[in-house]
Amino acid sequence: MSEQTMTPEEVMSFIMAAGSFGGVPFEEVAKARAAVAELVSENETNHRQAFENGKEICRMRNERDALHRRVEEQQAKIDALMLEWCPDEMTPEQMENWGKRQRRCSPEDEAAINAALGITRKTT
Repeated sequence: MSEQTMTPEEVMSFIMAAGSFGGVPFEEVAKARAAVAELVSENETNHRQAFENGKEICRMRNERDALHRRVEEQQAKIDALMLEWCPDEMTPEQMENWGKRQRRCSPEDEAAINAALGITRKTT
């Protein structure tokens, strides 16, 4: 028995002559392929937009965080000025918040402050 092979052109001619692909008319297959291609394109567009939205959300979060830090810095300055010039007008809450924001300075800064104030420390 010899095996008969068909060229791709012969296969396409055979399918076209049949008028359908697996019992589904070619027009329906073409419509389904077009619909799938449109959905794939829409999905890619939505994916790109979601990616851009994510980048914008990150940018906005960074900006929000920077603004929060700036507000904290400004409040620290206000509290320091109030403590220096009108400590009696500070509320207990302001005093507590001021205390929470205090940090120990580095040994180098402490030495510079002490030197500026003329304070000498004995080392053991």
